[in-house]
Amino acid sequence: MDKNPLIEEEPNAPWRRPHRRHLPRVDSSRRVLARFFSGLTVILGLAYLLWMARLVWGHGALLDWFFLAAEALKLSLKSI
Repeated sequence: MDKNPLIEEEPNAPWRRPHRRHLPRVDSSRRVLARFFSGLTVILGLAYLLWMARLVWGHGALLDWFFLAAEALKLSLKSI
């Protein structure tokens, strides 16, 4: 009687290795750099919104307020 062809003896076969998301995190420097740039984006976006709000507060045209609201929505969606 022959062996079962579906059972492999090789433990390092590609279909036996775990997926890379289950492996330990080796790329921690890249993740830290990505977090830094994400935080920088949020901080600079908030500074831009504060600057725009200061400009809009002085003039107060209705379209300026809509533009500021659109920019705030864009930043909130980008930072999710």
